Amino acid sequence: MDAALQSDVEFADIRVGTQRQYDISAAGMGGLSSAVGYSVRVRAQGTWSVKHGTALTTDAVTSTAREAAVTARNAAAVNATLRRTKLGGLDTLELAPAPVVTGEWHVPVEVDPFTVPFDDTVRLCESLAGLGPRFGHVGTLASVRWTTETIVFASTDGSLVTQTLPRAIPNFGAVAWLPSSTGDTVYVALAGAEPASRGYEIVLATDLPDRYRAAAEEAIRLRELPITTFDDVGRYPIVFGGSAFAALAATILSPALDGDRIFGFEADASGDSFLVPIDDALHAATPAFSPLLTMSAHRALPSPVAVGWDDDGVTPEPYTLIEHGRVVDVHTTRDTAPLMAEWYRQRNQPMRSHGCSVTASPTGAPVGGGSHVVVHPASTTISNESLWRDMTHGFFMRGLRVNPSPTLSSAAASSGYGLEIKHGKPIARLNPYEPLRISVAARSLFDKQMVALGGSNTVGTGFETLSKSMPWQRLWQPATAPAARCDNVDVIKWS
Repeated sequence: MDAALQSDVEFADIRVGTQRQYDISAAGMGGLSSAVGYSVRVRAQGTWSVKHGTALTTDAVTSTAREAAVTARNAAAVNATLRRTKLGGLDTLELAPAPVVTGEWHVPVEVDPFTVPFDDTVRLCESLAGLGPRFGHVGTLASVRWTTETIVFASTDGSLVTQTLPRAIPNFGAVAWLPSSTGDTVYVALAGAEPASRGYEIVLATDLPDRYRAAAEEAIRLRELPITTFDDVGRYPIVFGGSAFAALAATILSPALDGDRIFGFEADASGDSFLVPIDDALHAATPAFSPLLTMSAHRALPSPVAVGWDDDGVTPEPYTLIEHGRVVDVHTTRDTAPLMAEWYRQRNQPMRSHGCSVTASPTGAPVGGGSHVVVHPASTTISNESLWRDMTHGFFMRGLRVNPSPTLSSAAASSGYGLEIKHGKPIARLNPYEPLRISVAARSLFDKQMVALGGSNTVGTGFETLSKSMPWQRLWQPATAPAARCDNVDVIKWS
């Protein structure tokens, strides 16, 4: 940081980190990998430069900081020339204020997975996988990925923090089949086995056998339904299960409210947003979405994106993005919060970052988008079954794969994990090898087509990875949501 300041820049920060990853399954397959590195970010006259490296020596890091300073000053001169000649150039804004922070923050874990012998973990996964035959023609899946990051952040403002971030990504589930057709299977994931900021204790939970039994019983029940390949087209009511609706929130709604997209920082990378210009959505006379829809965001435990400080050195705060259909905020960093300053002034709110800055690796450049979004359920107990009870003909989707457009205004999605519903009753399972395909327009799906939300008893979590920035960074985007019924959804055929 001293080297950067001596190079005539206004601000600099650095992230130094290590990442370890440990994969294991019941078959003994797995692996151990690690990464180490740093990234230095320098700001001169409102223009950023980021340089990175993996050689953790004083000479290497200070040399990188000086190189970043030279690049930032040169780019700032180009921007100034473009502004003077009215050919473009980036407007300069002050960073959102952030207090100086010091200290340490460590996610508490009961058992560090990297201290457990490999063979012990294999035997434990084998014992979980061996539960299947107890329940009939059922197989059980048991594999886990653990990651641990240790990150040190420092800035020329005087911040210096260290945090350790362990995460567990389990793949626990039950697969049921008919003896006469072993290739026709039904998969059900274990309840409560979502990615989280946890350690080895995730595989030591005493209720795991009971949860496997519940998943197996559900898989056996669904297996009794005939399988169908639906190849018609038209508009149908669809109940999206909690995990499926969470996937829609993670891949469409949350990115559409990403400050980097809204203010053009991602225009030549991941894209922009159908909510541009954001002022129109913020000041709209009518809500942009259904009044049923309220969505908030946070980075608190046990979410897999929980941190003590983001990659700008900001302490994250919970915030509301959509309130009864009205857009009231966006995901912000120290870069993008100033672009919301007037809106915050009108609402008597301080202009500050929500703590959304994130990097995919120790050598990555910070970008926005690190929060866990939560769609709020209905205040009463509304089950999946009650959402489809009055359907003449429609579908229930347990899971969903979503492919949004660059502006997020539309998306194609498919699901082979669901049910065909007729006269309020499930009559068949969707074929996972020839999934049901739908096309959605974001504004319509989350507005007029959304007719009901499930209660807290239908809530599920989706865990997506999104690509941002150049070069691409793969970032985690978790979302939690209840089931939702949407009518007149386009079912399509894909070539």
